[in-house]
Amino acid sequence: MGIYGGFAGSETSLASCPPVNPVAGQISSTTLTVSGSGRVIDNPSGLTNTSVLDGVIVAGGNATNGGGMYNFSSSPSLVNCSFQDNSAQYGGGMYNLSGLPNLINCSFQSNTAGDGGGMYNLSSNASLINCSFQDKSASTRGGGMVVNGYNPSLTNCSFQGNTADSGGAIYNISDNPLLTDCVLFNNGGANTLVNISGGSVQASYSLFDDTVTGFTDGGKNLRTRVSPFQNATGPQLSICAPTIDAGDNAANTTTTDVLGNARKVRTIDIGAAEFQGAAYVAPALSTISQSATAVCAGTFVSFTLYAAGGSQGIKAGSLYRGNTNLGDADVSVAPGSAFGFTRVFPLHRSGTYQIVLTSQYTSLTTTFAPITVNPLPTQYAVTGGGTYCQGSKVPAVGLSGSQMDVTYQLLRGTTPVGDSVAGTGSAISFGNQTGEGTFTVLATNVSTSCQRTISGSQSVTEKPTPAPHTLVTQSGGLYPAGVSSLTIAQNTGDVILMASGCQDGTINWNGGSNSTLAVSTANLVRKALPLPLPAIRMVAPVLSPQLPSR
Repeated sequence: MGIYGGFAGSETSLASCPPVNPVAGQISSTTLTVSGSGRVIDNPSGLTNTSVLDGVIVAGGNATNGGGMYNFSSSPSLVNCSFQDNSAQYGGGMYNLSGLPNLINCSFQSNTAGDGGGMYNLSSNASLINCSFQDKSASTRGGGMVVNGYNPSLTNCSFQGNTADSGGAIYNISDNPLLTDCVLFNNGGANTLVNISGGSVQASYSLFDDTVTGFTDGGKNLRTRVSPFQNATGPQLSICAPTIDAGDNAANTTTTDVLGNARKVRTIDIGAAEFQGAAYVAPALSTISQSATAVCAGTFVSFTLYAAGGSQGIKAGSLYRGNTNLGDADVSVAPGSAFGFTRVFPLHRSGTYQIVLTSQYTSLTTTFAPITVNPLPTQYAVTGGGTYCQGSKVPAVGLSGSQMDVTYQLLRGTTPVGDSVAGTGSAISFGNQTGEGTFTVLATNVSTSCQRTISGSQSVTEKPTPAPHTLVTQSGGLYPAGVSSLTIAQNTGDVILMASGCQDGTINWNGGSNSTLAVSTANLVRKALPLPLPAIRMVAPVLSPQLPSR
């Protein structure tokens, strides 16, 4: 006996019924519901797998046990059915008490219950193939399903977005449900599977969040931090899901998936829906190289890799130090194309550097050998320098501080001057310097060979020998050469004294009171002595014929 839904109305035989997929909501699907409150379907004991319900949506039911369907010692076959928006205290979508119900290509969406949002199994070995549990909510236990007695089997089933206080996907009481080719993602992390009273979920060829525990690993299981689904509302797989072509072919003999598409495009996928596109090929690394493993701070280092672009090509490449993004670069690599990619970057910190290449759906991370970045010598101030006269003491040049294990070379322009000086941990001197020039210092770390030109400089300037000093009066008379004194009779105006040279001295003059006054030649270029005075007697300075040029 069978009940078939989903006819468009023009069919003449059961074989001509179009493929039915209630999950996608085709208008041809037949919906069974209730008016007001109550259970939608109540299957009595004695039904076998020859009793078929195919292509039907069961929606809007409400009951204590099984809002959508109640199976009491009943084993119907449910194919291409969808249980939506049903509610109950136990088993919002379906409640199975004993019996062996067989579900193929069925979905459970937005059902709610205190225990078992999608399904409650009590002493039932239900079989589920290509089934999807989406958006179930249980206030207490088992957002997707409660298993209480016996060991139901789930093959190519998907659980996504189910919630409960305990067991977001499955709450298992003392039993061993078997999961093969199943996906459980975003069902509460570590709360996804909860086992009590010695129960344990058995899993193989299945995919879990990386935080899921509570299952016995039967082999070939996968973990992920990224959703394998195209979106949060359906079982369709994304193009780069690790579940594609990763299932156990022998575990499932059906020909269509929960969406009515071909079940095995190549090797069967993990999950309720089969990816229908070409197999995704991830970017593949060929070779990598780097220009250095130990450098001085600020040195440019090149990181190079060669790879193939995979199914989606490459859109961008980023350089990382640990988790710190140092810079992005646009990359345009066609799908499947081989390419080389280089980033050149000045490094200032030691660490492990990575290049991350990204496509539309995935990324390829390449880790290079750790790089040690050695610091540059410390900056100090260049000291000393100045002017000097021919034949006199020459200024010294030095540094305000220095480091141990660093040598310092004095440079006049770009030419080394003398031998390098070892750092002492305090100020150092390069001694008195002969000859004019601008002096800088090059610091070199003895251990790492890292160098730095100390910022700043000092100049040494030699003053030329000037002409002999001269005294000039207002009337233009010069102090005669070789004359030690001169009396100038001038009662009006000023007497102007001018001097130049490399040494300081004094010019003495005798006023009307015959007292001798001294005028320093330091900073003297032009000195006016106010008159009228009866007369001025100029006396030659007691100094060499060189005064500072100002």
